[in-house]
Amino acid sequence: MANSFPIIDADAHVIETERTWDYLQPSESKYRPKLYSTPEDPTRQYWVIVIMSPLHEIFPKLRWGFIEASAQWVPWIYCEAAIRYRAAGRAFPRNVFEDYNIFVTCQTNDDVPYIVRCCGEDRLVIGTDYGHTDPSSAVTALNEFQRMEGIDGAVKEKILSHNAEALYALQ
Repeated sequence: MANSFPIIDADAHVIETERTWDYLQPSESKYRPKLYSTPEDPTRQYWVIVIMSPLHEIFPKLRWGFIEASAQWVPWIYCEAAIRYRAAGRAFPRNVFEDYNIFVTCQTNDDVPYIVRCCGEDRLVIGTDYGHTDPSSAVTALNEFQRMEGIDGAVKEKILSHNAEALYALQ
């Protein structure tokens, strides 16, 4: 585990078992993802690891994207990480999401105005999940998001376009 990073997929339609990667040759084993599973929501736990660890210092240009996991839990992570920083005697960043280059996808049923207050308007992205159907799939998400109340038009534009360009280095 010391020389590898976990492949994190909070997407329920991808299922990996211990035998999923058995087709790799022994010489290719270093490319095998490390499987981490928890009985609770794994995304919440990985957020704490990313925020609490020195990974952002080791890889300052790395962009972290938490995709298909909604964003409603972001305020809890923000508060929990701040508490842990204080307990460890560390100064908590003013905007940990921006400072650590963390992005998260939101959904049309998230309380986006509240989430923006925790992570800032430059850290959220939204998509449709077009191409497969699962509970997070919303082909009309972009239209629904445009109609969402309580969010300034410029912030909507960032979430719908500019933030994804930054996350995927398209600008």
